[in-house]
Amino acid sequence: MKGITITNSKTNSSTVYGVIEKVAGNASNIDGGTVGLSNSVVRNSIQGIWARTNQANMFVNEIYSNYTRVIIGQRNSVNIRFSTTRDNNIGVSVVGPGGIVTMQSHNIRNNDEFNVVIVGAGTRKVTASGTWWATVGKAKIEGQLWHSTHDGSRSTMDLEPIASEPVLGAP
Repeated sequence: MKGITITNSKTNSSTVYGVIEKVAGNASNIDGGTVGLSNSVVRNSIQGIWARTNQANMFVNEIYSNYTRVIIGQRNSVNIRFSTTRDNNIGVSVVGPGGIVTMQSHNIRNNDEFNVVIVGAGTRKVTASGTWWATVGKAKIEGQLWHSTHDGSRSTMDLEPIASEPVLGAP
């Protein structure tokens, strides 16, 4: 089964109330344009969402049980809000040196290796304010992340403020 592929850098597209599942490759392969994904489920695929777009807005989604997860490519802006990323190998992987990644009011938990990994050197701005990590201790949360605290050449995540309970409104 094939997922959704968007490759035109001038295209604006949206998926609303979608279920993307059991894909043997990318469930959602976004390589251009401005993309919206909302009120959708991405599950049971080899790779969940691979965003290499100018702008991606992902709101009120549930992303789970994928071998890999949400992968955010270089030099773009990605907003993930009121969503849940759970039970993947890695929850969110931020690749490349540029762009802004905002995970706000997001539940991210129970991912096997790490909840968030920042790959490669750079000064990318990565914010995860108001995110629920299934724990409240900053030291425990840091143990679920791979960023500048493990390798000084990687970008740093701003975790503050940390949600003290699961985010209501996120699936």
